[in-house]
Amino acid sequence: MAYLKKVSTLLFVFILSCIFLTSLPVYSDSNLEEDQILVLLSNTLPDFELGTEGFITIEDIKTRIIKSYPNRSILRIEANETGLKIGGEQWSSEVKIVPQEEEFLSFNDKTYRGNFLIKALNGNRISLINAVSLEEYLYGILPKEVHPHWPLEALKVQAVISRTYALKNLGKHQNEGADFCDKAHCQVYGGKFAEDEATDRAVDKTKDEVLVYHGELINSFFFSNCGGKTERSLNVWAGVSPLPYLRSVKCGYCNSGSSYHWKKVFSQEQIITVLKNMGYDIAAPIRSISIASQGSSGRAKFLKIKHGDGNITIRASHFRLGVGADLFRSTFIQKIQKFKDGFMLTGKGWGHGVGLCQDGARGMAQKGKNYKEISRYYYPGTKVTTWKKIIAASESF
Repeated sequence: MAYLKKVSTLLFVFILSCIFLTSLPVYSDSNLEEDQILVLLSNTLPDFELGTEGFITIEDIKTRIIKSYPNRSILRIEANETGLKIGGEQWSSEVKIVPQEEEFLSFNDKTYRGNFLIKALNGNRISLINAVSLEEYLYGILPKEVHPHWPLEALKVQAVISRTYALKNLGKHQNEGADFCDKAHCQVYGGKFAEDEATDRAVDKTKDEVLVYHGELINSFFFSNCGGKTERSLNVWAGVSPLPYLRSVKCGYCNSGSSYHWKKVFSQEQIITVLKNMGYDIAAPIRSISIASQGSSGRAKFLKIKHGDGNITIRASHFRLGVGADLFRSTFIQKIQKFKDGFMLTGKGWGHGVGLCQDGARGMAQKGKNYKEISRYYYPGTKVTTWKKIIAASESF
């Protein structure tokens, strides 16, 4: 398959990480560069405007027709029954648009490196995918995940774990013909528009570096603030096997972060709606919410909710996602207070609590720790290497 050809230089990494590539859908025989990452920017629009700088080349992936166009500031692209209409000219349903060297394409007022892959879906929707190199992909991620003004060593940690996450999870959006989306579901990606000199430097300083445990890429989970202690993965997600490098770690470095403490009021109506949407048979009123069990960090594993027709026990992490992770910041709950029309939750930290505490990484860097020391602290037993060395080691077997 074409996708296998595209990732041939990365294939051994996936073998070591137990990721299955054989069923990934692709843009048919699109001649992508071997190391390109496919990022889904949209697949719902019937049409859109593409910004161009300098000359561009349009390649029809099905017919192999290639045409070059002079500088055009705006190119309108529409889906129709026979494929794609681009700048008023008809093409098949799949094309690749390539800007001239050192120029960029834009979509929704954001500029992007690399190429655009465009596909008509059922004649009324368009899939738009940005094909970029792995390192360029990271340029567009880091400023969205960490603050560029943080110490360089903290930024380098993020570069290594974001690269590790990308290689470990290639094909996450395989059903849509891409590796990743540009949302928090994968890693937030803003293209060239989001780039910053400081985070670009962190990517360059750690080029090709990843985090491994016994020679295999790790599950490099990360989050904003742990509230003083990280959590074991099996205490957060149901059915997850315990991983030795994702254990609970005390963190005395994140207490100056703005997310270290939080407090939020949830109404009765809000809680009932969330639980019903999650499939629970709930009757008003909600009489009480209490912590049924806790993990090793002190985070709630399960919550017990008493209501008008009885009570339910629900995994705290599921309830948090149902309410909204930005509202219910963490399951590190310190206090639950009942009011007439709802409940006020007081807690610590922001995020699921597994893996790297980003505020903690910043704090460690401020105290003089380097990125390898920080990585080992939050992922015990791991080490930094390059994915090319993993490939070389696998080829020697």
